[in-house]
Amino acid sequence: MSTIPDAAGRLRLYQPPDPPPGALLTYPVPDGLRWRIICLRGIFSPDANVANRRLFTYVTKHTYGMNRTIAQYVIPAGAAQVFQFVSDGRNSTGEITNFHVTRIPMPLYVDDHCTIEVDVDAIQVGDTLTFFGLMVEEWMEHSMNP
Repeated sequence: MSTIPDAAGRLRLYQPPDPPPGALLTYPVPDGLRWRIICLRGIFSPDANVANRRLFTYVTKHTYGMNRTIAQYVIPAGAAQVFQFVSDGRNSTGEITNFHVTRIPMPLYVDDHCTIEVDVDAIQVGDTLTFFGLMVEEWMEHSMNP
């Protein structure tokens, strides 16, 4: 993980191209930057293959797992769902149909050796992750405390 900054960073939204069906999504932290994850939001559309899926985020540094946040909602076949992982707030499922919020359990600071992944347990060949955006507070490395 990373040290906590001494001043506010700038807000940035990263929205990579959608991965092909059956593939996962990764956000590598660019060289020389540090992030505080604010929100990760997008749509997961499972295909018609019968399987219960569960969406989660996974933060790695080099090859070591640092944080795994699992959505509480199990996704049935054929039902598109909007997922949001947030740094503040509370978990909610079912208050709004097909919209689920999962709280990241701590302020999560990551540096340029980290990767944030969106992963799916029991992913099927036709499952798709679309319109995923990652909102972060961002600092250049030299602006951080040593």
